[in-house]
Amino acid sequence: MQPYFPTPYSLLPTPYSLLPTPYSLLPTPYSLFYSARAVLLDHHT
Repeated sequence: MQPYFPTPYSLLPTPYSLLPTPYSLLPTPYSLFYSARAVLLDHHT
């Protein structure tokens, strides 16, 4: 995976990104993994 460098365009919210979509409301394996990892990291510190 290549490192992600934010660009001025990606930092600007677009009308599409501001609208909640059915996909964004569904918990994904990635969001569950990152939230679980964040909780574990919080407990370890």
